[in-house]
Amino acid sequence: MLVTRISLQRVLEEVIEANLDLAESALLTAIAQGNMTAVIFYLKTKGRSRGYFERSGFLDKDDKPADEPRYVVVLPDNGRGPPQIPTNPDATETRAPAPGDLRSVA
Repeated sequence: MLVTRISLQRVLEEVIEANLDLAESALLTAIAQGNMTAVIFYLKTKGRSRGYFERSGFLDKDDKPADEPRYVVVLPDNGRGPPQIPTNPDATETRAPAPGDLRSVA
C-alpha cells in the first residue's frame, strides 16, 4: 500500500509540474502578444525586485503604513477672504495668491 501511495504522489507531482509548465508557457505567449493583463500580472509577481508590486493600505509621506488616508486640498484664493498680512514688513507686494499659485503643505 505504501508503494502505491508513493507512486501516486509522484504521478500527482509530475502532473502538477506539467500543468505549471503549460501555464507559464501560455503566460509568456500572452505577454509576447502584448496582453497587458498578463504583463501586469507577471511584473507584480516576478518583477518585485525591480520595484513592480502592488501596495495595499495607505502610506504616509515616508512610505510607511498609515491607518487612514490623508488628503491635502489646496484651493485658489477667491478674493473673498481677509487681506493677507505680509510676513516681511518691508515687502512691497501685498497681493493675495493668484489661482495658479500652488503651495506645499507640510
